[in-house]
Amino acid sequence: MFLLDKIIDEEHQSDFRVFLDELRLQENAFLLRDQVIEEFEHFCEKNQKDSDYKTQSELRKLIDLLQEIVFHEEYSYLVTRRRIGETAIYGIPRTANRYEKIPVDAYLQARDAIVLGAPSSECDGLEIDMDPFITSPLIKDSRNIGQGITIFSATFRASSSPTRRSSSPSCSAFSRCTRSRTPSF
Repeated sequence: MFLLDKIIDEEHQSDFRVFLDELRLQENAFLLRDQVIEEFEHFCEKNQKDSDYKTQSELRKLIDLLQEIVFHEEYSYLVTRRRIGETAIYGIPRTANRYEKIPVDAYLQARDAIVLGAPSSECDGLEIDMDPFITSPLIKDSRNIGQGITIFSATFRASSSPTRRSSSPSCSAFSRCTRSRTPSF
């Protein structure tokens, strides 16, 4: 159960709404736990709340559960964690006095939109060409990861540099030097 359900007192609910609105007016659309706690303490001082309210109220308990607050468009996304491994994401519309549980992918899309400046569906992700691993005759035993990493490194180096490194005279001299020093057992 979300702690917002426990905030039955109208004063706490209105304070929470005002607190979110004040955070939204700041230029930072993404707040981490420490920033949220610091802003809550400033909020309490500014609104002349007593020390018990600042440290022991139900609203403070909610603030302590928050890991992140993200403001995107008309939603405030609250990431809460009661215990390790128990993370929940809630969305609170700006104009409504309700909240709803948000799927992780919707939250990540909102966060990507803030960080990247565009919806994540418009951005290309990292693409890795796995074809050399699938078609390579060099990997004889599929359980040997070392050969796969060697092939990946060689393929990555070849595709990332404009000229092949093996054709460089210094590289070939270095490889001959290291081959001649390699002990044979």
